[in-house]
Formats: sequence, structure tokens, C-alpha cells
Amino acid sequence: MENAAKALTMAGGILISIMIISAAVLMYNQITKVPNEQENNKRIEQIAEFNNQFETYNRKGLYGSDIISIINKIQNNNKKYTDLGEDAYIMELEVVLTVIDEVFCPLGRKTSYTLQTLNAKIEEAKSIQNEDPSNPYYHPYTDFKRKMFKCTNVDYDKYTGIIRKMRFEQIDLSQQS
Repeated sequence: MENAAKALTMAGGILISIMIISAAVLMYNQITKVPNEQENNKRIEQIAEFNNQFETYNRKGLYGSDIISIINKIQNNNKKYTDLGEDAYIMELEVVLTVIDEVFCPLGRKTSYTLQTLNAKIEEAKSIQNEDPSNPYYHPYTDFKRKMFKCTNVDYDKYTGIIRKMRFEQIDLSQQS
């Protein structure tokens, strides 16, 4: 009888020690989970903040001056993250122009421009002086800023959720009533 009581006491002690060890492991898992969740939440907030600065352009009724603003914003973004070595935040821009224009659409058809090409065309338009004597007020840069655009597509990175590419198309106001 005495041996049975000792055996029950030992079994109870082992059971209590297993419960204490299990509780310690559970607490450790919970404690390490908190920083991981905080880090994940912070990353999600950073992605949302990054995307929000470009989401404002995801609409219809943008002017060419808005396109110029987003070009500058994307160029600054790409330069910043290229210098930091962060390729995940580098963006692309595509703008489709439809109006016949001697600088932007010399052949009179839809022309698609990437960020670098459009920026070069805008710089070219800035440098052109009023060469047409029949219309002394025409300036291709000013004309571009007055054109209307709409955002037709926003591509997000499938792994990070960061905006990778935006596409804008010129709105043809002559076809609207």
C-alpha cells in the first residue's frame, strides 16, 4: 500500500511537471507571436501608405498636369528605391495618347508611351517655341496639360500587394456628347 501511494505521488508530480512545461511552451509561443504580428501589421500599413499615394490617380477625369505629377512621383519613387536597392517598390507607367499632335502623336494614331519615353516627349514639348504663326498661342506642353485622361488599369504585385504598373488613356472629348 505504501508503494502504491508513492507511485501515485510520483505520477502526480510527473503530470504536474508536464503541465508546467506545456504552459511554458504555450507562453513562449504566444510571446514570440506578438512581435511577428506587429511586424506584419507594420508591413501592411507601409504597403497601404505606399499604394495610397498612387491610388489617388486611379480615377477618370485626370488632366495632363496630373499625369505630369504622377510621372514625377514615380520617377522620384524609382530613384529612391533604386538607390536603396529595393526592386520591389519600382513602378512602371504607361500612357496612351490618341489626339493628333506634332510632338506626342505625329502619325495621328494611338501612341503608347512608357515613363521614360513620355518624360522625354514632355521635355521636348517644353523646349519647343511657338513656331506656328497661324496659331501663336499653341504650345504642345500646355496642350498636353489640358488633355483629359482616365486610369484604365492598375497592376499589383501578386506577392507583396504593391502597385507595380499604372496605365492611363487619353479621353477623346470629341466623341462624348
